[in-house]
Amino acid sequence: MRTKSSFVLAVVVVLLTITPTLFGQPIDFENLHIASRTYGRVAGQGTPRLMAAYSNKIYFIVMDDGTSSPSKVCCYNPSDGLFNGVNHSIVLATTGSFVTLRRIGSLLWFSDNLGHVYCCDGSSVAEMGGTPFTASDYVSSIEKFKGLVYLGTYRGNIFRYDGLTFERVCEISEDRRIMDMAAWQQDGYLYVSVGPDKVICCPPLGYAIRSSSADADSWETVLGGNYYSMLFMPTADYLYTAVMDTAYCHCSTIRKSAVGTTFPVIYPSDGQYKVMWGSLYYDGIAYFFADDSSYGYPLGETIVDDNGSVNRIVNQKWQLTQAVELNDEIYALASSTAGSLQGDVYLITTASDRAIEATVDIDPRVLNLNSEGKWVTCYVELPEGYDVRDIDVGSVLLEGLLGVQRSDIQDAVLMVKFDREALATYLDLLGVVPPVEVELVVTGNLTGGRHFEGSDTILARIFHRVSAFLYRQMA
Repeated sequence: MRTKSSFVLAVVVVLLTITPTLFGQPIDFENLHIASRTYGRVAGQGTPRLMAAYSNKIYFIVMDDGTSSPSKVCCYNPSDGLFNGVNHSIVLATTGSFVTLRRIGSLLWFSDNLGHVYCCDGSSVAEMGGTPFTASDYVSSIEKFKGLVYLGTYRGNIFRYDGLTFERVCEISEDRRIMDMAAWQQDGYLYVSVGPDKVICCPPLGYAIRSSSADADSWETVLGGNYYSMLFMPTADYLYTAVMDTAYCHCSTIRKSAVGTTFPVIYPSDGQYKVMWGSLYYDGIAYFFADDSSYGYPLGETIVDDNGSVNRIVNQKWQLTQAVELNDEIYALASSTAGSLQGDVYLITTASDRAIEATVDIDPRVLNLNSEGKWVTCYVELPEGYDVRDIDVGSVLLEGLLGVQRSDIQDAVLMVKFDREALATYLDLLGVVPPVEVELVVTGNLTGGRHFEGSDTILARIFHRVSAFLYRQMA
């Protein structure tokens, strides 16, 4: 229950209290809400970017859920709400493994290790025909550069696609794999990471190349040595890269460049086996998601570059592989067990489990606290896309306390009745001194897991018989 004046004051006080801490703080990945759960591994080795925000939905890859199809593209709709259950749809499945998932232009692109490439427009999925890709040279990375789509392959080839034909613009002679590609708007170059055909090898020789035109014979090496780049993350000011470094202890470093030719280390090797699987840039802070688990020590890490202050955060609860932003909320793909160990796969998010905004109409509009009437009646309507027949009537409460005594559904409206005397007693216990406007809140759950909330304001008064007669005459 809220009176109008006290409610407005409370909102102002809360906003003044929390506003200074809302922005510029690193994300607390340990305590995110669960949005969706299934079973299996989060991601295969060498596939860090298996997540995308597209068409107001979150798409992600599950590599193995124990069924006959070991790899699936799943879709989660945030409007369905948050609850600890399987809360997503399957967009596509393959008997191989999906290895890329990325939004490119107005389409969502993904590929598998059987040589197939797919495009999704948010409603349907189509496989590209006439491609040069095979199971031995499948697409391992996709990027858009200067209006065209570029596809890097497992055997070191880079193809340019103009919507009709595929043109090979780079062919690497060694047995190398294209790990990642990134178009950096700051300098107008396409950056390509070239690594070994296996993520874990000794020594992990690789390098990074770039080109301003992406034509054949236009590529220059900008990062090379006894390491290779796992992934790039371009921002407005810096090009970050997570590098698999040192031949014998397999440590990762984080580097960032302001010029695109030199990449100084900002987070050095710490002597632990570490692979950086994914990254996120949000609110001026860079995040890299790593694991130390391949030798049997489950441990998730997040490396954070907070405006030049680089820190290592150990995640005791989650092993994250990727995170994306959608409508100013963060969604992350995580496992309850680290690395390649089997365990539950979760989609976790900063978004709160927001209630569906219901329209509530309470009758009577003027509540006589001295009345001998039996009921207070509430009419509940849900917004378009929801059905009041899905409401669990037993969960509906007035002020979080008073349960439903009677109910009926008429013309997409749920009618529920609460005990009038119980409400009057409740208001009296709260010290409500009539006459006063009172906002009453009605809440409840839908059978699918969502919950709703709505409110209406009534006038609580104490009527005697004479005053009640005069009120009716004036009305």
